[in-house]
Amino acid sequence: MILYFILLYIIINYIIATFAFNPPLIPTYTLEDIDYIYNGIAIKIIRKTLSSKVILFNHNNADDIGICSNYCKWLSNFTNCTVIFYDYIGYGLSTKGALTEYNLLKSADIVYFFTTRVLNIDPNNLYIVGKSLGTVPATYLSKYKNNGLLLISPMLSGIRIYYDHNMPYLDNFCFPNNIRIRDVKSKIGIIHGTEDKLINVKHTYELLNIIENKYKPLIIKAGHNNIETTNTNEFINYVKKFID
Repeated sequence: MILYFILLYIIINYIIATFAFNPPLIPTYTLEDIDYIYNGIAIKIIRKTLSSKVILFNHNNADDIGICSNYCKWLSNFTNCTVIFYDYIGYGLSTKGALTEYNLLKSADIVYFFTTRVLNIDPNNLYIVGKSLGTVPATYLSKYKNNGLLLISPMLSGIRIYYDHNMPYLDNFCFPNNIRIRDVKSKIGIIHGTEDKLINVKHTYELLNIIENKYKPLIIKAGHNNIETTNTNEFINYVKKFID
């Protein structure tokens, strides 16, 4: 039985590395485009001086700092928040390494502690935002002190994307947002599109059944990657209200 679970773990991690992670083949930015490489993690900061609020943004699986820079600038402009974003191990100019959940969460840990201990950002002013794959490190980081968790197109777990059955013991093998979200103490906002073909909106509905501190979600007619462009005003208003 033990050998069975070891084999299953190896197979699942191979599947994760093959399908869940899709970094650009070469970085879409240079050293001059970022602010720090801290403990091997590339970090960029868009600063706002008139507000003490900070967003720690966790990007999608096919993005790197260069690709999501304009998105983060837009996010910073309409929220008037400083935005800190970074690349996971194996992405962009972050240290080379295996594309695994362990390294994904290790990257997130490094950046959270860089934010709170090196930059001395007050966790009471910190909002953690994740999009798609980024909802995994975002939910994980919410075990630390923060002022709010905002998930955009979140998954229930990695397993549920490919195997849509209620088998809780399998969730532990891959991106178990449905397990980690139970420990979140801050408010939780969720945005999801009803026409999402990659991560079905029912992932959000099931997450909402789990969490206790329910903050009204934004469920809108959109796909996985076009929520912000097809429902711009609704998206902006929701995020601003969540952070205010």
